[in-house]
Amino acid sequence: MAQGKNAWVKPLSTAVNLGTSIAAAIALPTWIGHKLDERFGTGMLWIILGLFFGMATAGKMVWDRMIKDHGDEVPVYRRKKTTENNDENSPDVKQYRDAYAEEDKKDDDDERSSWW
Repeated sequence: MAQGKNAWVKPLSTAVNLGTSIAAAIALPTWIGHKLDERFGTGMLWIILGLFFGMATAGKMVWDRMIKDHGDEVPVYRRKKTTENNDENSPDVKQYRDAYAEEDKKDDDDERSSWW
């Protein structure tokens, strides 16, 4: 079985898993809050607390998943754009110079295509 043929299975599985986990993390504490409000007659106090707790839990799950998938990567906005000695031949400087050159080329191509 070719790897490219079923490349969509893992991302779809991850999306469904994360989506149902988020829904459950928000719905369950909110439902429990509703039941507590009915029992003690506290208006919407427990529903709101359950909702905030569920949203915090869902946010933590998304954060953990993001760190698991991309934890060893340094975000582009946190990378140093130059080295300390500003050596033009260093790998860091070359990497950013090439990345910005590609970005500028794409912008130029987009501008040219928009005129046609």
